[in-house]
Amino acid sequence: MSEKYTSDRVIFASAGEQRGFLLAAKERIGNSWQDLAVLVDRHPRTIREWANEKYRIPYPVMIILAKKARMRLPASLIIKTWHDHLSEAGRVGGHAVARQRGGRVAPDEAYRLKKWRKWWDKIGKEKFHPIINKPRVIVRPRRSAKLAEFVGIILGDGGISSMQVIVTLHRNDDREYNIYVQKLMTDLFGVVPAVHQRSDSLADNIVVSRVALVRFCTEDLGLKKGNKVKQRVDIPVWVKENRQYLRACVRGLIDTDGSVFRHRYTVNGKLYSYKKLAFTNASPPLVQSVFRALQEFRLQPRLTAREVRLDSQEDMRKYFIIFGSSNPKHLKRYQQ
Repeated sequence: MSEKYTSDRVIFASAGEQRGFLLAAKERIGNSWQDLAVLVDRHPRTIREWANEKYRIPYPVMIILAKKARMRLPASLIIKTWHDHLSEAGRVGGHAVARQRGGRVAPDEAYRLKKWRKWWDKIGKEKFHPIINKPRVIVRPRRSAKLAEFVGIILGDGGISSMQVIVTLHRNDDREYNIYVQKLMTDLFGVVPAVHQRSDSLADNIVVSRVALVRFCTEDLGLKKGNKVKQRVDIPVWVKENRQYLRACVRGLIDTDGSVFRHRYTVNGKLYSYKKLAFTNASPPLVQSVFRALQEFRLQPRLTAREVRLDSQEDMRKYFIIFGSSNPKHLKRYQQ
């Protein structure tokens, strides 16, 4: 469901405080409810209903208004989570139904709510709804090397769900590349991605929540939603048929799922140290395609079940001349 409908709500300590806050914000930001509506992406009628205290303000909206108007949040605020808000709405609705039915509530209401929540957790929250998830437009770029590089990034460290396109990168190691990927997506599609820090790892999710972008990726670019390994994803045909596109796509793949490392070994007491490159992926067709692409550009890669390697120093030199890298991490490791 859209974040507009699942955000935490703000409860003011007494009646009139919510209206007072909005009136003060209106005076500082603009001079109409329309100005506030544009700022927080809501209908002016919604803003007026908040001002009349018919509904509570979502907490994210409160933060935006306070920051823009340079106002402090009242110390007495209480934040009600979405689940609490939903439970309260259910109770209010239940009482209303009871009044309509003379104090009687249908015995299956609790069961119905339980089944609805089960459906919502499994299916509903990922299901497109024409009102709640009204598609927002994107730029639909023509095929180009930059678009092919984006395809490689998604095939490498990306993912596509019903409503989102996500790229996951290491928070520290890929810090500079993270910025590059955000700019690439903005330049291509005219959207500004959100960046979410994952709590379970040192990774950042670069997220674009646009159904229009999901459709463009799947219908125009040949990418797939869901598990990439189970679907045995591969480089799309339109990329393979163009050498410039193929080179850019391989760059995106290796910038995300590749690594540059130093291989050390000793022979007769003498230490040898060489830079090597490895591309690892769990989709066999994708690994095969990267192997053949490197061969097509006259490199001599080595292939295993899930990995492609460049071992010779000459191939390493050629790779960074022919394919290059948009990930500063790889460039620094190669040049050190």
